[in-house]
Amino acid sequence: HEVENRVDGLLRYLTAFGEIRALVTAGEFGAAEKRSADIVQISSPGQYLAWGMANVLAGTVEVARGRFPETVSRMEQTVAALTSESAASWSFPARLLLAQSYCVLGHIEPGARMVAELRNRLDRHVAVFEPQLEITKSWLAAAQGNVSAAIDLALEAARAAKTSGQSAIEMLALHDAMRFGDRSSLQRLVSVADGIGGDLASVYSAHAGALADGDAEGIMAAAERFELIGAMLSAADAAAQAALAFDAAGQRRARVQAAAMADRLATACGGIQTPALILAAHPLPLSTREREIANLVAAGLSNRDIAERLVVSTRTVEGHIYRACIKLDVSDRDGLVALLLSNRKP
Repeated sequence: HEVENRVDGLLRYLTAFGEIRALVTAGEFGAAEKRSADIVQISSPGQYLAWGMANVLAGTVEVARGRFPETVSRMEQTVAALTSESAASWSFPARLLLAQSYCVLGHIEPGARMVAELRNRLDRHVAVFEPQLEITKSWLAAAQGNVSAAIDLALEAARAAKTSGQSAIEMLALHDAMRFGDRSSLQRLVSVADGIGGDLASVYSAHAGALADGDAEGIMAAAERFELIGAMLSAADAAAQAALAFDAAGQRRARVQAAAMADRLATACGGIQTPALILAAHPLPLSTREREIANLVAAGLSNRDIAERLVVSTRTVEGHIYRACIKLDVSDRDGLVALLLSNRKP
């Protein structure tokens, strides 16, 4: 801060990017937003590269705060501006922010197109972002209803981040795996988060610990702390998980309150759709795999399409559909689709 006014040109944005990422990781969203606003004010659309880079800083904070429609609007303009070869490195984080926002909002087709572009653009100049690309791919899988693949991709992102020494990214990836339904890496998440420190990491640790213990009240407390910090996406998913935990414990009033909180937060984030929110909003007596396949059936995929997507045999898919139909007391695929669609919000 003392010397940045004497630093020439775009180098100032590099230090600001690191600082804002650090503030976001620490959960200091207000300070991060103020810092990004300062940078945005010294750029203009006429300076396309500086303006685009400043937008990346602002978008980083918006995604952290769950402002996904705003991020989509900002990043679509930014990606369009950063088309030259000299801007290639900075267009990559912009596309990451845009792709994840599309996927969280359930906009699958533009999300898939952006992920495909990111794959094509990944090279040594942007190799540092590779674990974040894996995270984004996990969000695309989740949006497509392939929750098991979403978990696998998030865990792979965590492994890649660990290998490259990016502890904060490992923490984010492990938390995404947890929000998708993984329970195999809870202790690792606690360990990584405790090593990072800060308010946000502290809530990640508490959230993982409460899930490991099956502590519905602890999960709800984590949701409330996420909201207090301003991490609205995490707050919504934690509230949804709390609703399911309260339901399992037979605490109906607490379940309704948690589900209402999850719905309120999802609406505040622009109508987001995540596996945790969908599961809490439409509780059905199905296993994770049965629900996953049933949702793909409802999306119009054939048994063969589902088998290819999940990398299983067609017979395995048929077996899961058969068991789901028995549990839901419907006679066939059509009945399963009708029940699932009727159980969803308009």
